[in-house]
Amino acid sequence: MTSPSLRLWRSLRRLPARLIVAQPNTPPDVFKGLALFWVDGLFIAFSYSFYNPFLPLFLLGFGANNSQVGLMTGASSLLGILSYMAAMRATHAIGGRQRIVVFSRASRLMLLLVALVPFAVPRAASIPVTIALVALQVTLENLGSPAWTALVADIVPLEGRARYIASRSTVKNLTRTIGVAAAGQLIRALGFPSGYSASFVLGGLLGLSAGIAYAHIPMRQEQPHDYQAATAGRDLLSNKRLLLYMGARTLWTFGYQMAAPFYAVYVVRNLGGDARLVGLLTGAGSMAAIAGLMLYGPLVERLGMRRSWLLSSLADISVPLLWLVARSGWFGLLPYALDGALMAGLEVVNLNTLLVLTDARQRTQFAAVTSTILSLATLAGPLFGGALSDRVGFGPVFVLAAALSLVGCVLYYLFVPEPRLQMTDTGTSRPMAGCSPASASLPTPGELRE
Repeated sequence: MTSPSLRLWRSLRRLPARLIVAQPNTPPDVFKGLALFWVDGLFIAFSYSFYNPFLPLFLLGFGANNSQVGLMTGASSLLGILSYMAAMRATHAIGGRQRIVVFSRASRLMLLLVALVPFAVPRAASIPVTIALVALQVTLENLGSPAWTALVADIVPLEGRARYIASRSTVKNLTRTIGVAAAGQLIRALGFPSGYSASFVLGGLLGLSAGIAYAHIPMRQEQPHDYQAATAGRDLLSNKRLLLYMGARTLWTFGYQMAAPFYAVYVVRNLGGDARLVGLLTGAGSMAAIAGLMLYGPLVERLGMRRSWLLSSLADISVPLLWLVARSGWFGLLPYALDGALMAGLEVVNLNTLLVLTDARQRTQFAAVTSTILSLATLAGPLFGGALSDRVGFGPVFVLAAALSLVGCVLYYLFVPEPRLQMTDTGTSRPMAGCSPASASLPTPGELRE
């Protein structure tokens, strides 16, 4: 019989493999790649939590209006579209897919410039300069998004891929919960603008740390591909089912983006909240996302990808409507938590299906094309929502956002059937690992920047 201490030691030795959901016979290089990819997700989520939820509040501190907050998101999306289109050329110029991803991680050092705005830029120019810097940072980061999507299939073996992605996403959401709460406390303690600047500096340095981890992931030598973005676009247009899916998904995204960027603004301006409360609400959403990831595995296996997407998308329509009955900032715990849980499930569905439906030579280009299409909705939604809210208030915006997302769900239900088979990395048809044969889905870009 083994002693308790020896059993504990053996359990601790197996802990890393359990955390990253590696198979017992995983080769050392593959295991190293899985571990470093896991660490990359940890750092990039920490980085995200120290800046992204607080950028709208940073603008409000300079006296920005709703249209300017929407412009920041919209300008980032517009330049992001251009960066998706330039992604293949940038990948070749920088020297490969791994290098472009590392470059995109390091682009978060741009946040150091955002942190200097209150101290180095005249107040009258602070809002446009901040918007320009944030849009540039997003543009540089988006250059690596298509390559990141393609390389997930090289890093994570097909067997157990869905479980690994869910595990990595769970850790990321837990990390966001801790990071957002810490950032909120930091901002509250130091005030405006010092608290925001300190938080943004930490976000930039953590993003660089993610890039360092990603740079050390073992990669097999890349083979040159002559498959171009134009070819991917023609393939998309020739696939009626995929085209209908993209139309429904784009309309749903437009409705979602009309309202989602303004939840934090609504908490502060209409419900009397502050940066600390926004941080706590965002943390609650991240905790709920962990629960959502745990529930989605058996749900997807039971219902299939199509019905799981429909269920989540329909349920998320209630989020903007819940804000209409909010009477205090703390009520935001409910819509933030619901949105976090549902969007986490959609992330797993969307990312995994993009990987299994495209072969290796298409992944980077196809991800760029689909990301470009969905980014149009992400561009237009905040611009329209911000301009409309300045005229009529947030209430009508939230109602219209829910209605448009509902139309997208109806179109999806009517015109997008459940695909029965998918393509593996070798090009042969087989059911998705961990799912029934009827549970494959059509692709859409996931949260590629994370």
